[in-house]
Amino acid sequence: MTTPLDAYGRAEALQTRMGVDLETAQRLAGVIIFAAHIEQKLEEAIWHLRGDQPRGVRPDTDAKQVSELLNMLTGIASAMPDGPEAGMLTTWCTAMRSGIVVRNNLVHGIPVNVGGAVAFLQNPSWHGVVRKRPPSDLWVDENTLALIREAFAVLLRVITAVERGDRDLPKNDSAMRALRDARSVLGELSDKTYNPSFEKY
Repeated sequence: MTTPLDAYGRAEALQTRMGVDLETAQRLAGVIIFAAHIEQKLEEAIWHLRGDQPRGVRPDTDAKQVSELLNMLTGIASAMPDGPEAGMLTTWCTAMRSGIVVRNNLVHGIPVNVGGAVAFLQNPSWHGVVRKRPPSDLWVDENTLALIREAFAVLLRVITAVERGDRDLPKNDSAMRALRDARSVLGELSDKTYNPSFEKY
C-alpha cells in the first residue's frame, strides 16, 4: 500500500537523480557508521593509553570535537619512545585528520550527479552568495567510494585494537600496510587540489 510519504516523497527517485543509487548509498552509510564508531573508540583508546578509569566521573575527553581528541592522541604518541607503537599512532592520526575532511564532504556536501560520478559540494557560492567557509568538493565514483569505506574500516579496526590493548598490532605487517594505504587514499582525497581522474586507484 502506498502511503502519503511514499507518494509525495519518492525518496528513491530523488536519490537516483542525485546519483546516489542503492550501492552508493550503502557505501556512504558504511563511511558514516564507521566514522561514528571511530570517534567513540578514539576516546576510549585515549583512556586506555593514559590508564584512565572514568567510571562515575566526567572525563576530560567528554564533548570534545574529534580534532581535539586527535590532538590528545597525537600528544600521547609524541611522548612515547620512538618505535612501532608511536609510529602506528602517528600514522593513524594523520589518516584520520584526512578522513575528517572526507567524511565532512560526504555528510555535509550536496550530491550532484555528474555523468557516472557524484560530486559532493560544500558551501557552494551559487547565486553569487558569499559564504563564511570556503567552498570544497569531493568527486567520487563507485571505486573511489569503495576505497573510502575500506579506509574507514581500517581506521576503525586499528583504533579498536588500540583501545583493547593489542600490543602485537604495530608488528602486524599486513595491518600496518593497510593503515599506510588508508593514509594515502584519504590524504589524496582530502587534498583541495584533488583531480577526480580516478586513475591512481
